[in-house]
Amino acid sequence: GEYDDLTQAVLTMGDSSPLGPSGVLLMGYAAKEIGLSIKLRQLFDSASQELSGPLAVRLTAESAEQYYSEGEWEKALTRYRAVAAANQGKHGIHARLRLVDLCLKQSQKDEALRNAREVLLLPGADRT
Repeated sequence: GEYDDLTQAVLTMGDSSPLGPSGVLLMGYAAKEIGLSIKLRQLFDSASQELSGPLAVRLTAESAEQYYSEGEWEKALTRYRAVAAANQGKHGIHARLRLVDLCLKQSQKDEALRNAREVLLLPGADRT
C-alpha cells in the first residue's frame, strides 16, 4: 500500500531522506502505534546503520526493545550489546538491565553478572 511505498522510499534514501534522522524516528514510532512492528524494525535498523551518536543509540535501543517484546532474543541481544557499549546514560542502563535478563534466560551467567555490576557503577542507575 501507500505506507509500504513511503517506508521503502525512506529506507532507500538513507541520509538524503527529506525526513531526516528525527523524521525516521517519528515514522518508526508511528509504525509501532499502528501495529507495523516489522516496519519499525526495518526503519530503525536501516537508519541506525547510517547514523552515529545519540540518535543512532536511540534507534538501536528502540529496535532492540521491539525484538525483545517479540521474543526474538538473539536479535535483541545484539542490539542491546551495541547500545550498552555506546551509551552510559539511560539507554545504556536500560540495555544492560535487559542484557542481564536475556543472559539469565539463556544461561549466560557470567555476562549477566558483568552487566549487573556495570549497571551499579553507572551514574544515574537506580540502586534500590
